[in-house]
Amino acid sequence: GGDPVVKNDDPSQIKHTITFWKNGFSVDDGPLRTPEDPANADFLRDINQGRVPREFGGEKDPLVSIISRLSEDFQAPAAGARPRAFQGEGQTLGGSSAPATSSAAAGPVQTPAATVKVDESEPVTTIQIRMHDGTRVTQRFNLTDTVGSIYSFVASATPGVEFDLNMSFPRKKLDDKSATIADSQLQNAAITQSLK
Repeated sequence: GGDPVVKNDDPSQIKHTITFWKNGFSVDDGPLRTPEDPANADFLRDINQGRVPREFGGEKDPLVSIISRLSEDFQAPAAGARPRAFQGEGQTLGGSSAPATSSAAAGPVQTPAATVKVDESEPVTTIQIRMHDGTRVTQRFNLTDTVGSIYSFVASATPGVEFDLNMSFPRKKLDDKSATIADSQLQNAAITQSLK
């Protein structure tokens, strides 16, 4: 599939809007597309796996918005009409009521000191890790490696910092450190480091 879907706050990045309608879906201001059309199978599979569709290939970190209008039939956009991006300020929902630790106070992310030994004769996957400061790190692991080995790798890049690792999509805390990457279904996953 394509690259993992991640949050992107850079307004200069290419943006796409995928709208799901009762009778299909549309991309940006394009025509109605149906899920039954085999030409749309790869696109929908990428979306369902939380990945940027290959159709957007070649674009660096595109921001993709998904809109659900499942109770409405497709409506072609009016000529020249373009949805406006949200201009307000966001708030984090849920989590602790304690004040959040800022990523600046946690210190910069450094080059990971841990070396992950990969056995090329065994199944291998690449995991993308979004660090607490927004830095992205990719690392190859064997499917038999544990979630704990991912924690160790991330800890070596952020020494002295207490953190959790979460699946990016759907968001889920990775708390069973003894589980293997295969058992946790982390093949080619995007995970996020969040400070405690």
